[in-house]
Amino acid sequence: MADKIVKSHKVSTVSAASERDSWPLSPCVLICTLDDEDRCLGCGRTLDQISGWAAMSKAEQWDIVDALADWDPDRDYHAAGG
Repeated sequence: MADKIVKSHKVSTVSAASERDSWPLSPCVLICTLDDEDRCLGCGRTLDQISGWAAMSKAEQWDIVDALADWDPDRDYHAAGG
């Protein structure tokens, strides 16, 4: 089972079904700075994802956590081919 923990801007997934019964922790790493496309440079979430986090279902939150598993704050996601 792949346990993922927020460490050094890396968010990990939890694949055990029993772990998915609980709500995920917020991916926030307290580096709340948005880029030009309203994506947080700390956790990688969009402004819409951040502002809507509390109203999202458990499944929606887990989907975001899973999508952020490969987030690399040092990568230039706006570069061509990025």
